[in-house]
Amino acid sequence: MKVDLRTLERLKDKKAEKEEKIDVQIEEYDKRIFRRKTERSVKRYNMIQTARILKVSRGTLYYWINKGWIKPRHDYRGYPIFTTLDIENIIKWRNKIDSFVHLIGEKGDETRKKYVSLTIG
Repeated sequence: MKVDLRTLERLKDKKAEKEEKIDVQIEEYDKRIFRRKTERSVKRYNMIQTARILKVSRGTLYYWINKGWIKPRHDYRGYPIFTTLDIENIIKWRNKIDSFVHLIGEKGDETRKKYVSLTIG
């Protein structure tokens, strides 16, 4: 009977160790993800830098802002700035629109306008 209790205690200890190990691994993994996301959201780009990254003109970015399609953050002087995450979201948005435009071709201008206003807003 004592042998069974010892074996049971050892099994419980092993199980507890495995659970602690898994919790530590999850915490470390989460910390790495949060650190990466924080690092990406800390880096900021102005309009010229963002336009160069997106391969569009600065005027195009202002046009998108005026239309309400993109919403930049602003620095202490009131100038629009973009984080890495903002730029990634803009790229995803552009890819959605590009794929839709290729899908409907040149014929559906009204449909394209409706789709763009729905996906952005």
